[in-house]
Amino acid sequence: MSEVHLCWMCRTTEATTGEHKWPASYFRRIPEAWNELVHGTWDGEVFHTQGVGSQNLKNFVLCANCNNAVSRDQDRALDAFLVTLAEHHAEVVAQEYVDVSHAAEHDPLDLYRALIKLEFSRLYADGVAVPDTVANFVSGGDDWRSVNALVRIQFRLCLNLIENGFAYPSESDGHFYEPPYFIAHQINFGWLGVHYVYAPQERPDLPWWEWSMGRVPLTPCVFEGATVDPSL
Repeated sequence: MSEVHLCWMCRTTEATTGEHKWPASYFRRIPEAWNELVHGTWDGEVFHTQGVGSQNLKNFVLCANCNNAVSRDQDRALDAFLVTLAEHHAEVVAQEYVDVSHAAEHDPLDLYRALIKLEFSRLYADGVAVPDTVANFVSGGDDWRSVNALVRIQFRLCLNLIENGFAYPSESDGHFYEPPYFIAHQINFGWLGVHYVYAPQERPDLPWWEWSMGRVPLTPCVFEGATVDPSL
Protein backbone atom coordinates (compact mmCIF):
# COMPACT_ATOMS: atom_id res chain seq x y z
CA MET A 1 0.00 0.00 0.00
CA SER A 2 1.39 3.41 -0.95
CA GLU A 3 2.03 5.95 1.80
CA VAL A 4 -0.67 8.59 2.28
CA HIS A 5 0.61 12.16 2.52
CA LEU A 6 -1.62 14.70 4.23
CA CYS A 7 -2.20 18.23 2.97
CA TRP A 8 0.18 20.48 4.88
CA MET A 9 -2.38 23.29 5.18
CA CYS A 10 -5.34 21.52 6.80
CA ARG A 11 -3.29 18.50 7.99
CA THR A 12 -6.39 16.28 7.86
CA THR A 13 -7.07 15.46 4.19
CA GLU A 14 -4.94 13.52 1.73
CA ALA A 15 -2.76 15.67 -0.52
CA THR A 16 -4.06 14.82 -3.99
CA THR A 17 -3.57 18.05 -5.96
CA GLY A 18 -0.45 19.71 -7.28
CA GLU A 19 0.58 23.16 -6.14
CA HIS A 20 2.40 24.84 -9.04
CA LYS A 21 5.99 25.81 -8.25
CA TRP A 22 5.14 29.16 -9.86
CA PRO A 23 1.48 30.20 -10.30
CA ALA A 24 -0.28 28.65 -13.29
CA SER A 25 -1.50 32.11 -14.35
CA TYR A 26 2.12 33.30 -14.44
CA PHE A 27 3.18 30.28 -16.52
CA ARG A 28 0.47 31.00 -19.07
CA ARG A 29 2.00 34.42 -19.73
CA ILE A 30 5.45 33.04 -20.55
CA PRO A 31 6.22 33.90 -24.18
CA GLU A 32 9.02 31.35 -24.70
CA ALA A 33 8.31 27.99 -26.24
CA TRP A 34 7.62 25.46 -23.51
CA ASN A 35 10.23 23.01 -24.78
CA GLU A 36 12.86 25.71 -24.08
CA LEU A 37 11.85 26.11 -20.44
CA VAL A 38 14.34 24.25 -18.26
CA HIS A 39 14.37 24.09 -14.48
CA GLY A 40 15.66 21.65 -11.93
CA THR A 41 15.36 20.10 -8.51
CA TRP A 42 17.48 20.82 -5.47
CA ASP A 43 19.49 17.64 -6.08
CA GLY A 44 20.53 18.76 -9.56
CA GLU A 45 18.04 16.87 -11.75
CA VAL A 46 16.99 18.98 -14.75
CA PHE A 47 13.53 18.92 -16.30
CA HIS A 48 12.43 19.90 -19.79
CA THR A 49 8.85 21.08 -19.44
CA GLN A 50 6.18 20.67 -22.09
CA GLY A 51 3.32 22.80 -20.76
CA VAL A 52 1.60 24.41 -17.79
CA GLY A 53 0.10 21.05 -16.78
CA SER A 54 3.45 19.25 -16.64
CA GLN A 55 3.79 17.15 -13.51
CA ASN A 56 7.31 18.40 -12.88
CA LEU A 57 5.94 21.92 -12.36
CA LYS A 58 3.90 20.80 -9.36
CA ASN A 59 4.34 19.58 -5.82
CA PHE A 60 1.54 17.24 -4.78
CA VAL A 61 1.24 18.49 -1.23
CA LEU A 62 -2.27 19.97 -0.91
CA CYS A 63 -5.85 18.76 -0.88
CA ALA A 64 -8.30 20.09 -3.46
CA ASN A 65 -10.14 22.32 -0.99
CA CYS A 66 -7.01 24.05 0.34
CA ASN A 67 -5.44 24.38 -3.10
CA ASN A 68 -8.55 25.90 -4.64
CA ALA A 69 -11.22 27.33 -2.32
CA VAL A 70 -9.14 28.18 0.75
CA SER A 71 -6.27 29.82 -1.12
CA ARG A 72 -8.22 31.41 -3.97
CA ASP A 73 -7.91 35.00 -2.70
CA GLN A 74 -4.19 34.73 -2.04
CA ASP A 75 -3.56 33.29 -5.51
CA ARG A 76 -5.45 36.22 -7.01
CA ALA A 77 -3.46 38.69 -4.89
CA LEU A 78 -0.15 37.28 -6.13
CA ASP A 79 -1.35 37.31 -9.72
CA ALA A 80 -2.47 40.96 -9.43
CA PHE A 81 0.91 41.87 -7.95
CA LEU A 82 2.86 40.17 -10.74
CA VAL A 83 0.67 41.64 -13.49
CA THR A 84 1.12 45.15 -12.08
CA LEU A 85 4.89 44.75 -11.85
CA ALA A 86 5.05 43.47 -15.41
CA GLU A 87 3.04 46.46 -16.63
CA HIS A 88 5.43 48.87 -14.84
CA HIS A 89 8.59 46.91 -15.58
CA ALA A 90 10.83 49.84 -16.62
CA GLU A 91 9.74 52.07 -13.72
CA VAL A 92 10.24 49.37 -11.09
CA VAL A 93 13.70 48.39 -12.39
CA ALA A 94 14.82 52.02 -12.60
CA GLN A 95 13.62 52.95 -9.10
CA GLU A 96 14.56 49.60 -7.51
CA TYR A 97 11.51 49.18 -5.34
CA VAL A 98 8.24 47.29 -5.31
CA ASP A 99 5.04 48.18 -3.52
CA VAL A 100 3.10 45.39 -1.85
CA SER A 101 -0.03 47.46 -2.34
CA HIS A 102 0.38 46.80 -6.09
CA ALA A 103 -1.74 43.72 -5.39
CA ALA A 104 -4.58 46.11 -6.12
CA GLU A 105 -7.85 45.56 -4.24
CA HIS A 106 -6.33 42.63 -2.35
CA ASP A 107 -5.25 42.29 1.27
CA PRO A 108 -1.41 42.57 1.38
CA LEU A 109 -1.42 39.64 3.78
CA ASP A 110 -2.89 37.52 1.00
CA LEU A 111 0.19 38.29 -1.08
CA TYR A 112 2.40 37.06 1.74
CA ARG A 113 0.18 33.99 2.23
CA ALA A 114 0.65 33.15 -1.45
CA LEU A 115 4.42 33.57 -1.27
CA ILE A 116 4.62 31.47 1.88
CA LYS A 117 2.44 28.78 0.25
CA LEU A 118 4.83 28.56 -2.72
CA GLU A 119 7.88 28.14 -0.50
CA PHE A 120 6.50 25.74 2.08
CA SER A 121 4.99 23.55 -0.61
CA ARG A 122 8.55 23.13 -1.90
CA LEU A 123 9.90 22.49 1.59
CA TYR A 124 7.16 20.01 2.50
CA ALA A 125 7.75 18.11 -0.74
CA ASP A 126 11.41 17.93 0.27
CA GLY A 127 10.52 16.42 3.66
CA VAL A 128 10.62 19.54 5.83
CA ALA A 129 7.87 19.74 8.47
CA VAL A 130 5.62 22.81 8.27
CA PRO A 131 5.04 24.59 11.61
CA ASP A 132 1.44 24.96 12.77
CA THR A 133 1.80 28.75 12.81
CA VAL A 134 2.68 28.73 9.10
CA ALA A 135 -0.14 26.34 8.15
CA ASN A 136 -2.67 28.36 10.15
CA PHE A 137 -1.59 31.65 8.59
CA VAL A 138 -1.70 30.37 5.02
CA SER A 139 -5.12 28.87 5.75
CA GLY A 140 -6.43 32.35 6.57
CA GLY A 141 -5.11 33.13 10.05
CA ASP A 142 -4.08 36.67 10.96
CA ASP A 143 -0.99 35.97 13.09
CA TRP A 144 1.53 37.03 10.46
CA ARG A 145 4.06 38.27 12.99
CA SER A 146 4.65 34.75 14.34
CA VAL A 147 5.30 33.57 10.79
CA ASN A 148 7.52 36.59 10.08
CA ALA A 149 9.61 35.54 13.09
CA LEU A 150 10.30 32.23 11.30
CA VAL A 151 10.45 33.38 7.68
CA ARG A 152 12.32 36.33 6.25
CA ILE A 153 11.19 37.49 2.81
CA GLN A 154 13.27 39.84 0.73
CA PHE A 155 12.46 41.15 -2.74
CA ARG A 156 15.51 41.21 -5.02
CA LEU A 157 16.43 42.65 -8.41
CA CYS A 158 18.41 40.05 -10.36
CA LEU A 159 20.69 42.31 -12.37
CA ASN A 160 21.84 39.64 -14.80
CA LEU A 161 18.24 38.57 -15.54
CA ILE A 162 16.80 41.97 -16.43
CA GLU A 163 17.40 41.45 -20.15
CA ASN A 164 15.29 38.27 -19.99
CA GLY A 165 12.27 40.30 -18.95
CA PHE A 166 9.71 39.52 -16.30
CA ALA A 167 8.34 36.23 -17.58
CA TYR A 168 11.12 33.64 -17.32
CA PRO A 169 11.08 31.59 -14.06
CA SER A 170 14.11 30.21 -12.23
CA GLU A 171 15.14 29.27 -8.71
CA SER A 172 18.20 28.67 -6.58
CA ASP A 173 19.17 25.51 -4.82
CA GLY A 174 17.67 25.15 -1.34
CA HIS A 175 20.62 25.42 1.04
CA PHE A 176 20.52 24.01 4.55
CA TYR A 177 22.87 25.73 6.98
CA GLU A 178 23.89 24.54 10.45
CA PRO A 179 24.05 25.11 13.39
CA PRO A 180 21.30 25.96 14.27
CA TYR A 181 19.91 25.10 10.89
CA PHE A 182 18.09 27.40 8.53
CA ILE A 183 17.15 27.20 4.87
CA ALA A 184 17.85 29.84 2.22
CA HIS A 185 16.13 29.70 -1.14
CA GLN A 186 15.22 32.09 -3.95
CA ILE A 187 12.36 31.92 -6.46
CA ASN A 188 12.58 34.22 -9.49
CA PHE A 189 9.84 35.65 -11.66
CA GLY A 190 12.16 36.83 -14.41
CA TRP A 191 14.26 39.58 -12.82
CA LEU A 192 12.14 39.71 -9.64
CA GLY A 193 13.68 37.51 -6.99
CA VAL A 194 11.81 36.46 -3.85
CA HIS A 195 14.43 35.35 -1.36
CA TYR A 196 13.42 33.31 1.68
CA VAL A 197 15.23 32.46 4.87
CA TYR A 198 13.39 29.96 7.07
CA ALA A 199 14.85 29.57 10.55
CA PRO A 200 12.94 27.42 13.07
CA GLN A 201 15.24 28.83 15.77
CA GLU A 202 16.03 32.50 16.28
CA ARG A 203 19.08 33.68 14.32
CA PRO A 204 20.22 37.03 15.77
CA ASP A 205 23.33 36.81 13.57
CA LEU A 206 21.23 37.34 10.44
CA PRO A 207 19.48 40.60 9.51
CA TRP A 208 15.76 40.14 10.06
CA TRP A 209 13.12 42.69 9.16
CA GLU A 210 9.38 42.96 9.43
CA TRP A 211 7.26 42.27 6.37
CA SER A 212 6.24 45.56 4.83
CA MET A 213 2.66 46.27 3.77
CA GLY A 214 3.75 49.09 1.48
CA ARG A 215 6.86 50.17 -0.37
CA VAL A 216 9.82 47.76 -0.26
CA PRO A 217 13.30 48.33 -1.72
CA LEU A 218 14.63 45.81 -4.21
CA THR A 219 18.01 44.43 -3.16
CA PRO A 220 20.26 44.10 -6.24
CA CYS A 221 21.87 40.69 -6.69
CA VAL A 222 23.52 38.57 -9.35
CA PHE A 223 21.66 35.31 -9.65
CA GLU A 224 23.69 32.23 -10.49
CA GLY A 225 21.24 29.51 -9.43
CA ALA A 226 23.39 28.26 -6.60
CA THR A 227 24.22 29.84 -3.24
CA VAL A 228 22.22 32.99 -2.58
CA ASP A 229 23.81 34.92 0.27
CA PRO A 230 21.40 35.01 3.25
CA SER A 231 23.49 37.58 5.13
CA LEU A 232 22.41 40.51 2.92
